[in-house]
Amino acid sequence: MLPCSLGERTGRRAFWTHDGKLWSGILGYEYGRAVFRRRRRERVFGLRVSVISPEDLILAKLRWGAESGSQRQLEDACGVAELQQGRLDFSYLRRWAAKLSLAAMLDRVLP
Repeated sequence: MLPCSLGERTGRRAFWTHDGKLWSGILGYEYGRAVFRRRRRERVFGLRVSVISPEDLILAKLRWGAESGSQRQLEDACGVAELQQGRLDFSYLRRWAAKLSLAAMLDRVLP
């Protein structure tokens, strides 16, 4: 996902997902700062862009799944976890899943 700020004071952010969809959501101040700190700078088509961490993508998918009831979001989160196997920061994932009331969903996703 590629974040682009829509308003510093409101905490609103937009994210381009890997499949080209635009998602916009309100991130809590503390979590939003954590997501921002953990972003990675990558080159995409010659442009330097910020890319969300795999852990935050998993948390975002879980949040979307919880809000929408979409099984697809859980499947996507499982896919990210599988692709990133051995490289995920589990303590970060578990800490934020607990704070965001997503711990039970995370347990269903992680191997």
